[in-house]
Amino acid sequence: RILALKARRGLLRHTRARRSALSEIGAPAHKRIADEIARDSITLLRNRDGALPLAAGARVLVTGPAAAQPELLASELRTHGVLAEALPTAADPTDAQIADATARAAQGDAVVATTYTATARQQRLVRELTATGVPMTVAAMRNPYDALGFPDVDGYVAAYGFRAVT
Repeated sequence: RILALKARRGLLRHTRARRSALSEIGAPAHKRIADEIARDSITLLRNRDGALPLAAGARVLVTGPAAAQPELLASELRTHGVLAEALPTAADPTDAQIADATARAAQGDAVVATTYTATARQQRLVRELTATGVPMTVAAMRNPYDALGFPDVDGYVAAYGFRAVT
């Protein structure tokens, strides 16, 4: 049925790109549009007690698997006046990394934990950060279904990806 619909809509004809179109790939205008689409795709699923947006001047720990690029998120938050500190962890945070993150979190105003298809250890990190009592937000950098594992966090954002727009 899907192929038949595509055929009726003419989507199966002229499947080769024009060679001249190759020079348009990566054009600044196209990158701006791709960046806008990526920004607009971010979804706020939960915002209890005004956890978001993070206030300028707030001391915020951004932690989570290095693959989910907490440094990138912290850097972006800093451009908005948030005093963000990045603390990357392993994909499965170690006990020492969890202890370090919870100690740092307790000293701040808020915590953002990035997840990347949340493993049991990532879930433990978020649970222990939540237990500090500091306002807690999870930013799912890949899988929005990670939300199911974090019913107690104050904020939840699904970003669907973490790679730079190309």
